[in-house]
Amino acid sequence: MDDLDKDGPAYINCISLMEFAWFLRRRLKIARAEVAAAIDDLLESQDLLIEDEPLVEEALWLMLDQSVEFADAFIALRNRSAGCSKTMTFDNQAAARVPGMELLA
Repeated sequence: MDDLDKDGPAYINCISLMEFAWFLRRRLKIARAEVAAAIDDLLESQDLLIEDEPLVEEALWLMLDQSVEFADAFIALRNRSAGCSKTMTFDNQAAARVPGMELLA
């Protein structure tokens, strides 16, 4: 990280952000609000370039507002931005709480 300022910003793609959020939530058992704060810190860094930053910010808001996982929120939002009217899921909670997600029965 010390070399980022002289080499330019590092790039973090959304798949890596979803994996980061999953690792913090599932493996380290970190609370949803703390995960959102960690991702927000990445967004605020001048040394990092985050893929689809506006969608990431919207997913963070949805994550906290609807008590859903970051990946579920982001996937639904990205699909919506690509023109999809709904995103199918096997996750009951995501289907119930994430706008645009429906349960695949």
